[in-house]
Amino acid sequence: MHQELFDALSEIEIRAETEKLRGITGPDALDALDPDAAKFVALLAVSKKATHIVEVGTGAGYSTLWLAYAAQSTGGKVISCEIDPAKADAARAVIEKAGMSDYVEIYTGDARETLRHHDSPVDFLFIDADFGQYETYFDVVYKRMGVGSTIV
Repeated sequence: MHQELFDALSEIEIRAETEKLRGITGPDALDALDPDAAKFVALLAVSKKATHIVEVGTGAGYSTLWLAYAAQSTGGKVISCEIDPAKADAARAVIEKAGMSDYVEIYTGDARETLRHHDSPVDFLFIDADFGQYETYFDVVYKRMGVGSTIV
């Protein structure tokens, strides 16, 4: 892992832990996947040799960075969807700073709509967004998933 990526991941981890200790909650709070869970998701993508990775729910870009690291290893790309334009812009900045822009494209808007315009195959789907909509997100992409595709 190169230094810029390590630094970006560490910065998000520190911010998330600081907000947790301060009791910061609500829509403006950083909601990043647990570091061990994020590493596991990336390891799973690498073990599946995933090259067409789709993430629903970019947030701060933490899990996106881990998926980008996986994509770098497999020669793949991550398509990440974020409904909140401010979060999408902030994640783009983090991804750029981490030197991972070649491996990530962020779509801004509701994933149920933005993914309808994404026509490449999907071999790894990671959903970390509106928990009540998981089935709907799956319905949008399942026709592009083949045998051996993974859903997390």
